[in-house]
Amino acid sequence: PDFPHISIPVSEKEGVELEEENNLFISVGEYPVYDKDSYDFMEKDDNVSVAYEEVLDDIVDNKKVLDIGTGAYMDWALLSVELGASKAVGVEAMESTYKLAKENLEKFKYKKYVELHNCLSTKFETEEKFDVCVSEIIGCIGGSEGAEVSINDAKKRLLKEGAKIVPYSCQTYVAGVCLEELVDNIQFHPSAVGYINNIFLHNGSPFDLRLALRKEIDPSKVDA
Repeated sequence: PDFPHISIPVSEKEGVELEEENNLFISVGEYPVYDKDSYDFMEKDDNVSVAYEEVLDDIVDNKKVLDIGTGAYMDWALLSVELGASKAVGVEAMESTYKLAKENLEKFKYKKYVELHNCLSTKFETEEKFDVCVSEIIGCIGGSEGAEVSINDAKKRLLKEGAKIVPYSCQTYVAGVCLEELVDNIQFHPSAVGYINNIFLHNGSPFDLRLALRKEIDPSKVDA
Protein backbone atom coordinates (compact mmCIF):
# COMPACT_ATOMS: atom_id res chain seq x y z
CA PRO A 1 0.00 0.00 0.00
CA ASP A 2 1.04 3.59 -0.61
CA PHE A 3 1.19 5.03 2.90
CA PRO A 4 1.24 8.83 3.28
CA HIS A 5 4.49 10.40 4.41
CA ILE A 6 5.04 13.59 6.39
CA SER A 7 8.26 15.54 6.87
CA ILE A 8 9.21 16.19 10.49
CA PRO A 9 11.78 18.92 11.29
CA VAL A 10 14.51 18.83 13.90
CA SER A 11 14.08 21.34 16.71
CA GLU A 12 16.57 24.20 16.53
CA LYS A 13 16.32 24.86 20.26
CA GLU A 14 19.32 23.79 22.34
CA GLY A 15 19.07 22.50 25.89
CA VAL A 16 15.37 21.64 25.71
CA GLU A 17 14.28 18.66 27.80
CA LEU A 18 12.54 15.92 25.83
CA GLU A 19 9.26 16.32 27.71
CA GLU A 20 9.08 20.13 27.35
CA GLU A 21 7.80 20.08 23.78
CA ASN A 22 6.14 17.66 21.35
CA ASN A 23 9.40 15.92 20.60
CA LEU A 24 9.95 12.64 18.85
CA PHE A 25 12.79 10.38 19.86
CA ILE A 26 13.92 6.86 19.07
CA SER A 27 12.31 3.92 20.82
CA VAL A 28 15.30 3.35 23.11
CA GLY A 29 16.21 -0.22 23.93
CA GLU A 30 15.43 -2.28 20.88
CA TYR A 31 18.49 -1.21 18.90
CA PRO A 32 21.94 -2.34 20.14
CA VAL A 33 23.29 1.20 20.11
CA TYR A 34 23.73 3.20 23.30
CA ASP A 35 25.81 6.19 24.31
CA LYS A 36 26.28 8.15 27.51
CA ASP A 37 23.37 10.45 26.63
CA SER A 38 21.08 7.43 26.26
CA TYR A 39 21.99 6.10 29.69
CA ASP A 40 21.78 9.54 31.28
CA PHE A 41 18.28 9.92 29.80
CA MET A 42 17.16 6.59 31.28
CA GLU A 43 18.70 7.53 34.64
CA LYS A 44 16.22 10.43 34.87
CA ASP A 45 13.18 8.12 34.88
CA ASP A 46 12.26 8.52 38.54
CA ASN A 47 9.08 6.42 38.22
CA VAL A 48 11.12 3.38 37.19
CA SER A 49 13.80 3.95 39.83
CA VAL A 50 11.31 4.25 42.67
CA ALA A 51 9.37 1.15 41.59
CA TYR A 52 12.52 -0.99 41.34
CA GLU A 53 13.87 0.21 44.67
CA GLU A 54 10.61 -0.52 46.49
CA VAL A 55 10.52 -4.09 45.18
CA LEU A 56 14.22 -4.85 45.65
CA ASP A 57 14.19 -3.49 49.18
CA ASP A 58 11.73 -6.25 50.12
CA ILE A 59 13.53 -9.22 48.57
CA VAL A 60 17.33 -8.85 48.27
CA ASP A 61 18.54 -8.83 51.88
CA ASN A 62 21.28 -11.48 52.24
CA LYS A 63 20.45 -12.84 48.76
CA LYS A 64 22.46 -13.42 45.58
CA VAL A 65 21.25 -11.19 42.75
CA LEU A 66 21.68 -11.57 38.99
CA ASP A 67 21.30 -8.35 36.97
CA ILE A 68 20.74 -9.11 33.26
CA GLY A 69 21.66 -6.26 30.92
CA THR A 70 23.15 -4.32 33.81
CA GLY A 71 23.95 -1.23 31.72
CA ALA A 72 26.58 1.48 32.10
CA TYR A 73 25.64 2.40 35.66
CA MET A 74 24.83 -1.12 36.93
CA ASP A 75 21.85 0.44 38.69
CA TRP A 76 20.10 -2.62 40.05
CA ALA A 77 23.20 -4.65 40.86
CA LEU A 78 24.70 -1.81 42.90
CA LEU A 79 21.38 -0.89 44.48
CA SER A 80 20.82 -4.52 45.52
CA VAL A 81 24.14 -4.56 47.38
CA GLU A 82 23.31 -1.25 49.05
CA LEU A 83 20.00 -2.78 50.16
CA GLY A 84 21.74 -5.77 51.74
CA ALA A 85 22.33 -8.37 49.02
CA SER A 86 25.24 -10.69 49.85
CA LYS A 87 26.40 -10.59 46.22
CA ALA A 88 25.34 -9.12 42.88
CA VAL A 89 26.46 -10.20 39.42
CA GLY A 90 25.91 -7.91 36.46
CA VAL A 91 25.92 -9.27 32.91
CA GLU A 92 26.31 -6.86 30.00
CA ALA A 93 26.59 -7.94 26.35
CA MET A 94 27.70 -4.72 24.65
CA GLU A 95 31.44 -4.10 24.82
CA SER A 96 31.22 -0.29 24.96
CA THR A 97 28.63 -0.41 27.74
CA TYR A 98 30.65 -3.02 29.64
CA LYS A 99 33.67 -0.67 29.64
CA LEU A 100 31.56 2.17 31.07
CA ALA A 101 30.11 -0.18 33.69
CA LYS A 102 33.60 -1.33 34.67
CA GLU A 103 34.69 2.28 35.23
CA ASN A 104 31.61 3.02 37.34
CA LEU A 105 32.01 -0.15 39.38
CA GLU A 106 35.51 0.92 40.40
CA LYS A 107 33.98 3.95 42.12
CA PHE A 108 31.46 1.88 44.11
CA LYS A 109 32.32 1.58 47.79
CA TYR A 110 30.99 -1.99 48.08
CA LYS A 111 32.56 -3.25 44.83
CA LYS A 112 33.97 -6.39 46.51
CA TYR A 113 30.41 -7.73 46.60
CA VAL A 114 29.83 -7.18 42.87
CA GLU A 115 30.94 -9.05 39.74
CA LEU A 116 30.68 -7.81 36.16
CA HIS A 117 30.75 -10.02 33.06
CA ASN A 118 30.86 -9.04 29.37
CA CYS A 119 28.59 -11.53 27.59
CA LEU A 120 25.01 -12.35 26.77
CA SER A 121 23.20 -13.79 29.77
CA THR A 122 22.42 -16.84 27.66
CA LYS A 123 26.18 -17.42 27.32
CA PHE A 124 26.99 -16.73 30.97
CA GLU A 125 28.31 -19.82 32.75
CA THR A 126 28.55 -20.24 36.52
CA GLU A 127 28.06 -22.89 39.16
CA GLU A 128 26.18 -20.40 41.34
CA LYS A 129 22.42 -20.20 41.58
CA PHE A 130 20.76 -16.87 42.25
CA ASP A 131 17.88 -15.96 44.56
CA VAL A 132 16.81 -12.88 42.61
CA CYS A 133 16.94 -11.96 38.92
CA VAL A 134 16.52 -8.30 38.05
CA SER A 135 16.59 -6.76 34.59
CA GLU A 136 15.47 -3.75 32.60
CA ILE A 137 15.28 -5.35 29.16
CA ILE A 138 11.55 -5.04 28.47
CA GLY A 139 11.95 -2.24 25.94
CA CYS A 140 9.38 0.37 24.94
CA ILE A 141 7.29 -2.48 23.55
CA GLY A 142 7.22 -5.69 25.57
CA GLY A 143 9.68 -8.18 24.09
CA SER A 144 11.60 -5.74 21.89
CA GLU A 145 14.85 -6.41 23.78
CA GLY A 146 14.46 -10.19 23.93
CA ALA A 147 13.48 -10.39 27.59
CA GLU A 148 11.52 -13.63 27.18
CA VAL A 149 14.50 -15.58 25.85
CA SER A 150 16.90 -14.19 28.45
CA ILE A 151 14.62 -14.65 31.46
CA ASN A 152 13.50 -18.16 30.48
CA ASP A 153 17.12 -19.20 30.03
CA ALA A 154 18.00 -17.77 33.44
CA LYS A 155 15.13 -19.67 35.05
CA LYS A 156 16.41 -22.93 33.57
CA ARG A 157 20.12 -22.53 34.27
CA LEU A 158 20.96 -19.72 36.69
CA LEU A 159 18.18 -19.28 39.24
CA LYS A 160 17.20 -21.23 42.33
CA GLU A 161 13.81 -22.86 42.51
CA GLY A 162 11.33 -20.18 43.50
CA ALA A 163 13.67 -17.31 42.72
CA LYS A 164 12.17 -13.82 42.55
CA ILE A 165 12.14 -12.18 39.09
CA VAL A 166 11.89 -8.40 38.71
CA PRO A 167 9.90 -7.46 36.70
CA TYR A 168 7.95 -10.71 36.48
CA SER A 169 5.52 -9.64 33.71
CA CYS A 170 4.66 -6.81 31.34
CA GLN A 171 1.78 -5.73 29.14
CA THR A 172 1.87 -3.72 25.92
CA TYR A 173 -1.23 -1.78 24.90
CA VAL A 174 -1.91 -0.86 21.28
CA ALA A 175 -4.06 1.98 19.94
CA GLY A 176 -4.50 3.60 16.54
CA VAL A 177 -3.52 7.27 16.21
CA CYS A 178 -2.93 9.90 13.56
CA LEU A 179 0.29 11.71 14.38
CA GLU A 180 -0.71 14.99 12.71
CA GLU A 181 -3.97 15.07 14.68
CA LEU A 182 -2.38 13.92 17.90
CA VAL A 183 0.03 16.80 18.54
CA ASP A 184 0.90 20.22 17.17
CA ASN A 185 4.37 21.26 16.01
CA ILE A 186 5.83 17.77 16.19
CA GLN A 187 9.63 17.73 15.83
CA PHE A 188 12.68 15.60 16.53
CA HIS A 189 14.73 16.50 19.55
CA PRO A 190 18.22 17.66 18.43
CA SER A 191 19.95 14.84 20.32
CA ALA A 192 18.06 12.26 18.24
CA VAL A 193 20.00 13.04 15.06
CA GLY A 194 23.34 11.60 16.15
CA TYR A 195 21.64 8.60 17.73
CA ILE A 196 19.72 7.85 14.52
CA ASN A 197 22.92 8.07 12.46
CA ASN A 198 24.68 5.65 14.83
CA ILE A 199 21.82 3.15 14.51
CA PHE A 200 21.93 3.36 10.70
CA LEU A 201 25.71 2.94 10.80
CA HIS A 202 25.38 -0.15 12.98
CA ASN A 203 22.73 -1.58 10.66
CA GLY A 204 24.68 -0.80 7.48
CA SER A 205 21.92 1.30 5.89
CA PRO A 206 18.84 3.40 6.78
CA PHE A 207 15.59 1.62 7.66
CA ASP A 208 12.22 2.41 9.24
CA LEU A 209 12.83 3.15 12.91
CA ARG A 210 10.29 2.77 15.65
CA LEU A 211 9.78 6.17 17.28
CA ALA A 212 8.54 7.37 20.65
CA LEU A 213 6.60 10.52 21.50
CA ARG A 214 8.14 12.09 24.57
CA LYS A 215 5.08 13.90 25.90
CA GLU A 216 1.71 13.01 27.36
CA ILE A 217 -1.15 13.15 24.89
CA ASP A 218 -4.86 13.83 25.10
CA PRO A 219 -6.58 10.41 25.58
CA SER A 220 -9.64 11.63 23.65
CA LYS A 221 -7.50 11.66 20.48
CA VAL A 222 -6.62 7.98 20.78
CA ASP A 223 -8.75 5.38 18.99
CA ALA A 224 -8.52 2.63 21.62
